[in-house]
Amino acid sequence: MANKSYRISPNYASHPGLTLQENIEYSGLLKKDIASKLGITAKQLSRIINGKASITPKVALGLEKVLNLPYSFWMNLQNNYDKEQLIQNEEADLEKKKELIKKYPYQELAQRGYVSGTEDWLEKGRELLKFFHFASLGALQKAVEADNHPILDASFRVYTRTGQIDKYSLASWVEIGKIESEKLESEKFSKTKLRSMIPVIRKLTREKNFLGTLQEVLSQCGVKLVLVHSLPKSQAAGVTYWADSETAVIQLGDRYNTIDVFWFTLFHEISHLILFTKHNILDLDIYKDDKQEKQANQWAADALIPDVDWKTFSEKNLFDENDILSFAKEQAIDPAIVVGRLQKEKLIPYTLFHELKRNVSF
Repeated sequence: MANKSYRISPNYASHPGLTLQENIEYSGLLKKDIASKLGITAKQLSRIINGKASITPKVALGLEKVLNLPYSFWMNLQNNYDKEQLIQNEEADLEKKKELIKKYPYQELAQRGYVSGTEDWLEKGRELLKFFHFASLGALQKAVEADNHPILDASFRVYTRTGQIDKYSLASWVEIGKIESEKLESEKFSKTKLRSMIPVIRKLTREKNFLGTLQEVLSQCGVKLVLVHSLPKSQAAGVTYWADSETAVIQLGDRYNTIDVFWFTLFHEISHLILFTKHNILDLDIYKDDKQEKQANQWAADALIPDVDWKTFSEKNLFDENDILSFAKEQAIDPAIVVGRLQKEKLIPYTLFHELKRNVSF
């Protein structure tokens, strides 16, 4: 007798047991006979038909022989049903986490083209998961909030005097940098080469259009320099992290984009690559008391202006524009760096010599 042709129009929204039930009825065989032919119990078959158990590869292979429908048909049916269930569960989870989604600077990310401009909360949740490369918002939240947060596995220079750090905003800002850093090329990281290039980098402080040259010099040392406009409440001026075992990334923001802040932050971040190990995780909540950050600040200050020269200059206590310009010329650095340090050490008020500062354009 010729083999019967069974129904092969599956409904992926329904459990594959429904399609199995229809094909058993079409075959004219009893369920107990189908179960016997498959080598399973009638109870096991009933569980599949009632949607309480899945069609396993073994059962699918048996159904190929018993009902003359291919193995791939049954497995695709089960896999698509499972996927639909996962999507529905994800949607239910995202629906519950609307308040969590609100914590991320979604509008700013959309304006910069990293996520879609949707107003739908479910879509926003999915977009954030794709942006961060996470499977669930729960896992993402755990990573952002953890003490040793893997997303923020980096060394930061942050500003806390203007408010608390928003970790969700900071994590978003860092993720943008990671995306942009993948577009850049660089050689393998060399601490020796980076240290030897400090005088070259220092001389660039007096150049007006230095960014392209600076990125090239750093790339030769195995460091990718990424400039990312700051996000609200991220409070970060700069961050250093490792793209992989052979490539470092220095990411700078423009929260305070004057030339003195730019160069000090850059040298601060360079110090992390020269002074410390690759795995350097900073707890942002105790930033002010972090020993390594203080070391990095001191190294940056000395690299820009040698300590002995600074002491001689700063002991004058009275400074005019000519003093600053003359000292900057002697040091072969931008005058803004001198002004910034005088202000930082409270040797002059922040209201003086703004004309010697300029902004860095990203």
